[in-house]
Amino acid sequence: MGTQAKQESHEYAMQNLDEDRRTCIKEKQYVCDICCKPFIRKDNLNRHMLTHTGDKPHQCNICCKKFTHKSHLKMHTRIHTGEKPYKCDTCEKTFARKSYLTSHMQIHTGEKPHECDICFKTFASKSKVRKHVRIHTGEKPHECDICGKPFSCKSNLNKHMFVHVSEKPFQCDICGESYVCKSELKIHMLIHTGRKPPQSDMSYKSCAHDIYSKSLLSTHMLINIGDRPPECDM
Repeated sequence: MGTQAKQESHEYAMQNLDEDRRTCIKEKQYVCDICCKPFIRKDNLNRHMLTHTGDKPHQCNICCKKFTHKSHLKMHTRIHTGEKPYKCDTCEKTFARKSYLTSHMQIHTGEKPHECDICFKTFASKSKVRKHVRIHTGEKPHECDICGKPFSCKSNLNKHMFVHVSEKPFQCDICGESYVCKSELKIHMLIHTGRKPPQSDMSYKSCAHDIYSKSLLSTHMLINIGDRPPECDM
């Protein structure tokens, strides 16, 4: 986008903001040229701009997954380390994220402020309402990338993946080595042709396994930290 086009886009966005929002922007020195979100500090604006560019400069040194913000990487790393720094003062259960603890606290308070528009059942969080609504719509957005079976919630997919952990139906005709998925067998076959297998972005460096299925990798990591996928609360 050229400088003039950016300026016109910015002016148009400013014209459509309410008075309180315009006042807020004037009080803050740095404004995003794309969405007009204001910031007090330039480094906050620079960090925000990554959401528009799609740049992910922070990489996990265990599974190579990339993140836009360093704080997101820090939270992600707890999957590998098992660190759970947030503790419930009531039951002493620990959590990896503060948002998980906040959601958990509603179990003790009994608060369920979010209601299903279809059956009026109430829930402690918006995310639980979204999962519940799939009962009515039949939506199953989480698909196993090995067998293609769909699931309405991620936890059920994670539980299903344990079926594939010990199952290796794809066998090499040359050496008899077996693999969980066909893509892994194809990569293995490169060894026999003399070609070097590609480096997987999903290789799990904490143990001897290279896993090329994203869903299977998630389940495999849970095994390494001695955990199992949580049950679906639907």
